[in-house]
Amino acid sequence: MIELLVVIAIIAILAAMLLPALAAAKTKAKGIACTSNNKQIGLAIMMYVGDNADTLPPLNSANFATHTTNWWFTYINSGNYITASTTTNNVWRCPMVQNADILSGTVAYYDSPCEGYGPLEDTVNPQNGIIRYYLSLTGTFEGGRKMNTIMRTSQIWLEGDIGDPKTGGNINQLPASGYYTDITVIKPIVGSGWTTVPSYKQAACRHNGRAVFSFCDGHVESWKWSDLETDVNDVFAVNSF
Repeated sequence: MIELLVVIAIIAILAAMLLPALAAAKTKAKGIACTSNNKQIGLAIMMYVGDNADTLPPLNSANFATHTTNWWFTYINSGNYITASTTTNNVWRCPMVQNADILSGTVAYYDSPCEGYGPLEDTVNPQNGIIRYYLSLTGTFEGGRKMNTIMRTSQIWLEGDIGDPKTGGNINQLPASGYYTDITVIKPIVGSGWTTVPSYKQAACRHNGRAVFSFCDGHVESWKWSDLETDVNDVFAVNSF
């Protein structure tokens, strides 16, 4: 009996030692999968650009007030550049996103599963978004951004982990309760992050306080929240393209 208890104790100790390592490995694997997803989505956008006169897909075929169901991902879908985003799948879904993170109202509004990824939008000056509306706020033609207008392609966010803080986002710190999914990330205000602009649509740091995203040249990186909310290297093109 004593020997059995000793064996059980040893197994318990080994389990206590191994479980944290296994959990860390699982989290690391999800980060790697997210990197692969962003690489594929970024490549799909680049292929769209190559087939459409060096032009990025528009955020929507109209503007915010008159938006249609033709959002940026529908242009990628229609070109068959990647697995369609119209149904849930592993490519368009961040591995850290749970079903409870996807609100039915968001899905209905965008007519999309909205599974965790999105491009860079400018809600203050819509024409300054990387992915922008086809029409301006007044309804005049604007069109998708030309890639040749982006001088710092290796430094600017194209698409990646995005979401709405479940805590509301009005406090300038990493949300403790995770994120709901959304469709874009908006530019933060240097010095106050996302607190003095609409506090939703942030870079979603789901991977141990880091967000995975692709740059405008197609390469993918993982950045910590503090670097994103302070716009390190002007990653959100707040000052220049």
